[in-house]
Amino acid sequence: MISSPLPASWVSKKTLLGVAGSVATVGVFMMLFSGAPKPLMQGNIPLPFGTQGSNLQGKVTPIGKRNGIDVYEVTYRNAEKFEVLLPDRIYLVHIPNLPDVLDVPLDTAMAAVTGSGRFMNYYGYRYSDAAATMERRDIAAILFQHRFPGQFFASAKARAEDVAFGNQLIAFEQQNNVTFLPTNGTAGSVRMDPAGALYVFIVNEENGARLFARNGGMCGNAILEPGEDCDDADGNDNNACTNSCHYNIPIPFGSGSTATGAKMAISVQTVATSGTVRASQTGVTLLRFDAGAAELLRLTKIVATTQTGSLADAQNFKLMRDSNNDGRVDTVVQSGVSPVSGTLTFDALNGVSGQLIGAGAAMTFEIVADIAPNVPSGHLLQLKLSTATSGYVAGRRENPAVLLSGIRTDAVCAQAVCQISVITRPSILWTITNPPVCGNGIIQSGEACDDADVASGDGCSATCAIESGYTCSGAPSVCSLIPSSGSSADLLIVSDALPATGTGAPLEDKVLLRFTATASGESIDLHALRMRAVTGSGTAMSGFKLKKDTNGDSVTDAVVTLASIVRSGSSDVTLTVSGSNVVTTGSGTIYEVIGSFVDTPQDPVKFAFATANTPFATAQTYIDASIVGEDALAGIETNGTCTTECDIHVTLAQTTLFTQVDLHGSAPECGDGVIAGTEVCDDGDTDSGDGCSNVCAVEAGYSCTGEPSVCTPDPVCGNGTVESGEDCDDGNSLNTDACTNVCELATCGDTFIQGTEECDDGNSVETDDCDNSCNLTTPTPSF
Repeated sequence: MISSPLPASWVSKKTLLGVAGSVATVGVFMMLFSGAPKPLMQGNIPLPFGTQGSNLQGKVTPIGKRNGIDVYEVTYRNAEKFEVLLPDRIYLVHIPNLPDVLDVPLDTAMAAVTGSGRFMNYYGYRYSDAAATMERRDIAAILFQHRFPGQFFASAKARAEDVAFGNQLIAFEQQNNVTFLPTNGTAGSVRMDPAGALYVFIVNEENGARLFARNGGMCGNAILEPGEDCDDADGNDNNACTNSCHYNIPIPFGSGSTATGAKMAISVQTVATSGTVRASQTGVTLLRFDAGAAELLRLTKIVATTQTGSLADAQNFKLMRDSNNDGRVDTVVQSGVSPVSGTLTFDALNGVSGQLIGAGAAMTFEIVADIAPNVPSGHLLQLKLSTATSGYVAGRRENPAVLLSGIRTDAVCAQAVCQISVITRPSILWTITNPPVCGNGIIQSGEACDDADVASGDGCSATCAIESGYTCSGAPSVCSLIPSSGSSADLLIVSDALPATGTGAPLEDKVLLRFTATASGESIDLHALRMRAVTGSGTAMSGFKLKKDTNGDSVTDAVVTLASIVRSGSSDVTLTVSGSNVVTTGSGTIYEVIGSFVDTPQDPVKFAFATANTPFATAQTYIDASIVGEDALAGIETNGTCTTECDIHVTLAQTTLFTQVDLHGSAPECGDGVIAGTEVCDDGDTDSGDGCSNVCAVEAGYSCTGEPSVCTPDPVCGNGTVESGEDCDDGNSLNTDACTNVCELATCGDTFIQGTEECDDGNSVETDDCDNSCNLTTPTPSF
């Protein structure tokens, strides 16, 4: 895939739109397909390219440019099979009107430059010779469809990759009332035209593509090409793939009454000879095969085993199939299969009914798995069909429903009747590597832990060693603090130290407690906590809330719903959580208890966890928690002291002594730094001219916030000083220089003509008199 702003739509790397990344409009294809041909820029010179050498017998001729993109004319001569279309170019392709020209979907005619892949990113336009003549004659037509009477097309890969780049194909369709037709052979697909046609192709594949025009391809080169069902290059005309590169269904073998032709053909494909995979790598193809049918059949079972290595080195085995004949498996047929006695049995294909294969058709399957995480480097893994297992392939006829008999393996039929014929080949031999990598979440040789990061201070260090005071388990590792005494805790509560003193006005939220709760072993439900006014009276505050940090930024942002807030006397407050409030295993959640002062003046007050006995039955009940869905946790270890069995470990820290500010016992005083009564601001003085006046009103041209109030001048466009919210300020009111009279930098599209701009119509229409680069335009003739 070409790395570019628009890889799935309007030409890779460069854009035909004039402004990179803008939405496609009618002007794009006007540039491509309208007007008369331009004069040849480099002469009529054949330019064969690629690695095919003498195979190229046509012409690839440069005929000009469109928005800086080279345009080439392609013709096929004599018995030429294909031409190579490279990326970053536009090709006008002439298909000859000859009997041997392919009549296939464009995806079948299009092949990769190397290998046998057909799932490629390309799009373009097709029109017949007659339509091309009409297009040149009717170039002045107003309606787009009259100007372009042919067919737009786009491959499935172009469609898929266009999603990441703003759906420009869809935008073009909607704006111009056209449809990009498929190329994969489904209803309405665009095909290679044996009656002769003109095509415009734009290919967005790094190595380009080969466009085949004639039947025959290059059968026998082991590369799947247009017009071929298969290509095994073995010279054997009596196996699953004939010497004409078509499936041999049914496969003829045997003679007389002792054998019959095959109803089903299974052909294992050579994916590659060898390769390397990493431990934990997912989606690795272990075996690939084609299943062909002579009549309507169902494949009901496939059994595989290892040619080399152990099935224990892989996991999550599944059988997948190619559902749209694009050469790539895309649909899971059966997953969750585990090895039994060294074999993998897939026998729930599409439930119990099996995979339906049409008469004379073939379907591609792959056995895919994930490499296990702890496989030592150097292990080998290679899969094969388990030919030693009786009935390793099974199928049945659909009409009538009769099981197929016997399996002929590599031309050997052990039964009197063999209706299934199997061709086996070596699958890819994988070499597994697993170098130790701290931070990959896998505990490997030399690592005591691995928590999937390389940060220290979280229990597992940057070198994957367990840090002092922590215990770590699992992969990725989950690390928890070790309590200073007692048994390992299930719930860790660590209080944060708060400022020693503070002040508060009535109804002002203040943080009374802040703590981090971490669960170890299992997730924990936090049900309730109890606070005590250790200084002053608990009646000095009300409006208690429990908040928590939900996004890991250390700022509490969500209020935990409270079922009740219960006071015991004048000192103790119990906050009971409504429903479930789960602390997930291994994750630390920050909580804060918030309270507001009441109107009545009170003595200074300080809250802390209610660790003392009275009025509660025991000091071990100031936090209620339980394992999710199970029993309550037993006992609390406070600062390393555990009197009984303790599953909750708490480290306490300093809380804040709040002194209440009385704002209601006397009239508000302007200049005391507190906004009260009718005051809009109070900056702590009674001076005017600083934003907050001597009567505590915000002065014109200022904005004030906070207590004591901080006042700043409002930005003024035109004073020659760049202030908040301004891009620029040149001190004048001109709109034709680099800074407009609203203090924004001049730019194309702001409706003002500045600098080198020839026009500025303020819109994004590329095809009117002023384009999106603010240059005057004239109609552009095409080829």
